[in-house]
Amino acid sequence: MVDLHTQKINQEVKLNRLNLHIATLFSVILTIFLSLPAEAQEIANRQRINFIYQLDDYDSFEIKIDARRHDCGSTFYKIKHDNAIVLERKFSMTMSALLAHREITFKEEGVCEGNRMMVGWIRIHD
Repeated sequence: MVDLHTQKINQEVKLNRLNLHIATLFSVILTIFLSLPAEAQEIANRQRINFIYQLDDYDSFEIKIDARRHDCGSTFYKIKHDNAIVLERKFSMTMSALLAHREITFKEEGVCEGNRMMVGWIRIHD
């Protein structure tokens, strides 16, 4: 009888140690996650496009919106992509939004090229 009781106590002690290790690991992961810096990228919600232009370079185009100045110091944004098909799709979406007087939402990449903020994805609103 004593051996069964001792075994049961030993199992409970091991289980308590395991729970303590799990709780410690969880708190360490949570601390690391909470101490990470906030993402520099921002979402520009529901912006109206003033104009679009494309220079002779075929890997980008730029837009201007009426909004607050971004971290690059202007209200100009540059949409750039290495893949011509993806860039054409973004250009078509942006042009459609301009012609239909629709607002767009896009992700600021947090990277400046001159005073232009680089743009990631684009969404058109109804």
